[in-house]
Amino acid sequence: MVTLTDRRPVEIRQRRPRGTFAWTSSDPLVTVVWLSSRLTVYVTAVFASWVLATPGDLFIGTGEQTSPSLSPVDMWDRWDVEWLQSVATDGYGAAGHENNFAFLPGLPLVEQLLQHSGISLTAAGLLVSLIAGLLAALALGRLTEDAGGRAEWGVATWVLAPVAVFLAAPYTEALFCAFAFWAWVLARRGSWVLSCVLIAAASWVRVNGLFLALAAAVAFFTSPRRDWRKAPALLLPFLAAAGWMAYYQHLTGSWLTWFEAEGAGWDRRLTNPWQALVTTYEMGWTNGLAASFAVQYRIEIAVMLILIALGVVMAVKRWWGEATYVLLTCLALGTSTLYYSVPRASLTLFPVWMLLGLWVTRSRVFAVLYVAIAAPMMVVGVVGFVQGHWIA
Repeated sequence: MVTLTDRRPVEIRQRRPRGTFAWTSSDPLVTVVWLSSRLTVYVTAVFASWVLATPGDLFIGTGEQTSPSLSPVDMWDRWDVEWLQSVATDGYGAAGHENNFAFLPGLPLVEQLLQHSGISLTAAGLLVSLIAGLLAALALGRLTEDAGGRAEWGVATWVLAPVAVFLAAPYTEALFCAFAFWAWVLARRGSWVLSCVLIAAASWVRVNGLFLALAAAVAFFTSPRRDWRKAPALLLPFLAAAGWMAYYQHLTGSWLTWFEAEGAGWDRRLTNPWQALVTTYEMGWTNGLAASFAVQYRIEIAVMLILIALGVVMAVKRWWGEATYVLLTCLALGTSTLYYSVPRASLTLFPVWMLLGLWVTRSRVFAVLYVAIAAPMMVVGVVGFVQGHWIA
């Protein structure tokens, strides 16, 4: 039974005498969960592209069989994909994408390298998400087991998240998770230097890497197994972030280029938490938006409240590093102009899926409820994304 008073610190639960990267007994099942979930996502996307290719009331068309307007690869060219590809093809500040400084160089660099093999940038992004997601799933399985749950359940809750489509799309989430999740596995096993190297890599993919770096510092200073000789490694992620900031400064003359691009392109500016909540509420209930947009703002608020609650649970359980990571993320997202992409950011919060994996392992009722609610929302999210709807 799960209780809020379960105070066993997760950082001291270590079950594997073998190397961190050694193949474990749970890895085959985790791999099956990941790959089968990818099959579900891709089949859903392709099938939806046919079913929704023409208006629902049109049975007889022009007399000629038609197919969807986009190929199974090109249908993934939605929203941020174009911005990320603009960095890979034309560089920062390119005409028509002047604010692409909001997207860090990690994923575009990897896509550029893969493009040299002759595949398109979109296909390259899909391949990165597939492989990086598998690596992240293997790490999440280990973290879930460390917390006392079953590896496959932690991964299952993650891949069934309502916005899990972004783990398949050519977005930054899967690549970031591969670095971040393994960084935490290493940190929990005392490999602080390599952990910080991976966090540094993550900080070139998403700015969330800096939140993870602060969380790692908290985990280090509260860990009974810390080695003070490794403490300087905690600075590596901040030095890495300073690297891309310096590059931006070289291009634009401003050290605040990332913040300025967020403000100019997406109206994301620092504000107080109450105003951010009020603005998001108005977008969801009183501003007369179309239902497809209004419901997303309502979900933003719901997920923010859930994440804060889970962060508090982690603090009660004395998961200090994990709680720091989740609550810092909530603080950053909750002090923007309004709530943007909170559900999508939750995919990068491995402590959330560790905790849910633990609860699903211990409670069949919770497991059934989670799958019954999350799975259909995930499928709708996939359909909506490939059809060009804003999901998160």
